[in-house]
Amino acid sequence: MSTNDKIAEPRTGTSGLVRPRYAPGQMLQDDDLTQAVTYTRELNRLLFRSLLGCGVICGLVVSVEEKCGKVIISIAPGVALDCAGAALALTAAQSFVLDPSCKPLPEPPDSICVVIRGHDRSCLPRVAGCGCDDDTGTTRINEGYELRLVTNCPDCGCGCDSKATPAAAAPPAETPTAAGTPKAAKKTAANSLATAGGGTPVVDCACVDPTDPCYADHYAAKCSCCIDCEWVTLARVFHTTLPNATVKTWEVDHSVRRLIRPVLMKDAQAEADVKRILGT
Repeated sequence: MSTNDKIAEPRTGTSGLVRPRYAPGQMLQDDDLTQAVTYTRELNRLLFRSLLGCGVICGLVVSVEEKCGKVIISIAPGVALDCAGAALALTAAQSFVLDPSCKPLPEPPDSICVVIRGHDRSCLPRVAGCGCDDDTGTTRINEGYELRLVTNCPDCGCGCDSKATPAAAAPPAETPTAAGTPKAAKKTAANSLATAGGGTPVVDCACVDPTDPCYADHYAAKCSCCIDCEWVTLARVFHTTLPNATVKTWEVDHSVRRLIRPVLMKDAQAEADVKRILGT
């Protein structure tokens, strides 16, 4: 690009990411070395929250059971991303036991939200070896988590509409496509071709609806995740009477969580091959 192509003076700025720069003979301090870790950490967080947003990546399924008058809420191992792009890894299953008979614990509310956030802990204390003082520091930070039960899902937390009910959140049932329609016939022919060639049959995509308010900004490539939010919503546990039932039971609603997964795209070349062979 030549200088004659400029319409106005260019604007420059900084992104907030700062990487270290080393050279022979430099005298480095602790913050210089730490900056190398900080740069990588912040870069990863920027990419994660920009590409995936925030929410549950895998696992972290919540279950509930009532046993001997106690309500037991369990969370399976899994991984999530908070709004800052930090990974939250639950490596072992955790449980909460709510016992109304054990005072002074209150009676469990009819609606409970399960949330998680990051919780760092300094470890590996080491005494400085310079002999200047006796201060004790730490040389490691153990990245952990904090699980919590709250009465309402946080408005600022990473999740979907906390006011939704399982019935309202469920997508409408699709009308079955008649076997004789052109769409069904093409899909059947494509599946037969793929099976004959040892390929994978064509299936409907499990992608979320782009118009869903919980995912609309992500599909529109908007940077909408607030990095000031700490919590990631996992599920809502509620006490209700199901249809055709006479007593209340504890149920779990995962529609309040935001599930994020990299989308594995269809192979456009393979679809083009099918269309060429079938003449469609």
